[in-house]
Amino acid sequence: MGWIYESIYCTIRAKKWENRGFLYGPLCPIYGAGGVAITAIADLISAHTDATFTWWQIFLWHFWEALS
Repeated sequence: MGWIYESIYCTIRAKKWENRGFLYGPLCPIYGAGGVAITAIADLISAHTDATFTWWQIFLWHFWEALS
């Protein structure tokens, strides 16, 4: 979704098609890296505290990270 939004936004600004990214298709490694980093951080927090994260809490965390 981020690649689509970014491509549309940059295409409208430049008034011509702009492919955002170096891979073909809607693939952007930085979005996946952010998701993996947040999941790893949540796992570390869960391992060292009594806190446990459910799938929807991690989803919301990823969602807020994607908006920033």
